[in-house]
This record gives sequence, C-alpha cells and structure tokens, in this order.
Amino acid sequence: MGSTPAPPRVAPVIGGLPIGPVGPGEPGWYVALRAGTCDHDSLAGASAQDAASLLCRAAVTNDEALWSQGAAALAAAPLPQSCHDVAAVAMLQRLVQFHRDHPEDVPVLVDTPGTACPLSITGLATAPDEAGESALPVPPCGGVPVHLRGNVQDRALPVGSVQFVTVGPTPVPIQWASTGPFFVAPPAPVPESGGSLPVALSGSGYVLEDPALSTVALDYAPGTTACPAPGS
Repeated sequence: MGSTPAPPRVAPVIGGLPIGPVGPGEPGWYVALRAGTCDHDSLAGASAQDAASLLCRAAVTNDEALWSQGAAALAAAPLPQSCHDVAAVAMLQRLVQFHRDHPEDVPVLVDTPGTACPLSITGLATAPDEAGESALPVPPCGGVPVHLRGNVQDRALPVGSVQFVTVGPTPVPIQWASTGPFFVAPPAPVPESGGSLPVALSGSGYVLEDPALSTVALDYAPGTTACPAPGS
C-alpha cells in the first residue's frame, strides 16, 4: 500500500491590529503598521516603533536577523502607555511568539475585531472643513449641522459604526457623509434660556468613551420663546 498523502498545509494565522481608530494629531505610525507599510518614516525613532518596523519586515520576509533584532528591540521598549501602544505591543508580541513556534513559516495576519481605543469626540464644527471647538455656539432652535471631530472621523471605521449622539439626555441620530459623521443640532430644552449641553457618542458595537468624560458641548444662545415644529 502507498503512503497516505500529508494533509494540505494551512497557513498559520494570527490576529493583526484592530482599527485604531486614529484621529487628527494622533499617531500616524499606528496606521502605517496596521497597513503593513513597514518602511514608513513614522516607524523609526522610538524603540517601540523601531521594533514595529523590524518585526513588520520580518513577518514579510522571514529574515532571521530581522526577527532577532525586532525581538530585542521589543524587549527593550518601555511599557506601553497609550491604547494604541498597548494594542501594537500585544500584536508584536504575538508575532515574536509565532516565530518561536513556527520558525519556517510566514504568518498571515487577519483583522482583529473591535478597536484599540474607545471612540471619542474631541471637537464640534458647523462646517466639514473647520477645526473643532469644545463648546460650539448654536442657535436656540438648533437646526444646524454639527460635524464631529476626533477618532470617530477615522475612515477605517465602517459607515454607521456609531448611530447616535446624546445632546444632554436627548439621543440624536448621526448621519454619515463623504466628509465624515455629523448630526443636526436639536432645539435647546428651554430656547429662551439657552445653555450648554454635553455631547457624547451612543449606540455602537464598538467601545465608546464614557459619556461622563465628555469634553464637548453645544452652547445654545438664549433667544426665542418657541421654536417652529420640525418640518414646518
């Protein structure tokens, strides 16, 4: 009898980086590493980024020298501080362990569900191209579009990944345009008095920033005693 053929080899799979998400002013190296752009300028300098560059290239080429240098750089790196750092270091540690267990193989990275950091809002703007403000002036009857600033803008997030904001206690639907997520400001609870209402994300399968930590608000000007009915 002939020998039984060996089963087909299955490529080893490990979890890659989750969506950051990454907002304006946040680390570009995380985006580069997640995309596998191993030679990106942002992946140089700090020891953790050097480890990321080395191990990224090692995972593509299976070069033993790169694996050794990357593992040493990772071991020497300081403890991760930010949520992006924590996710990146965990993935790099998985790569190092993978190579120890499968030295002949090149890993296949698959998307890791979720995000590295909670989704959050850092500013509000009335136009898509404006920088955000922490306290955005709006008319007492609302009705103006309010564009969200922060990592919720990351285009790696699926459209509709967050469904609502709360303005004070009131849930308001988020709309998703080519310029990013926005909502239409509701009327102030007491239009003649105006006042400030905190804005927070709500309704998502992703982890969201604790609403109690919100640092953004709609700042309603005092004005009319009554607002027109919606659609009138």
